[in-house]
Amino acid sequence: RPSSPAVISSRNSRTLACTLSGGGGRAVFHLMVSAYWEPLAFELPPPPGGAARPWTRLVDTACEAPDDIAEPACAPAVAPGAYLVRPRSLVLLFTEK
Repeated sequence: RPSSPAVISSRNSRTLACTLSGGGGRAVFHLMVSAYWEPLAFELPPPPGGAARPWTRLVDTACEAPDDIAEPACAPAVAPGAYLVRPRSLVLLFTEK
């Protein structure tokens, strides 16, 4: 699967996913990158803050402007489970602990 709490990649892979924390450990980011030519569903890790703090989408380069980038306070919530990353695009999700 293209996603987990750690970085997953291989020599033949055209995907990368990783979860990073910053901002004193409160801010958590989940990055998904696909260089594949078809859409791929990335399995999402559970948000560390639980259901009360779902993942929100800060960046999806496959979306048309101005929906491709959002401020954290205005970012749309992402449904749990999986996220469909479109061909040759990058998605950055955000939550807080």
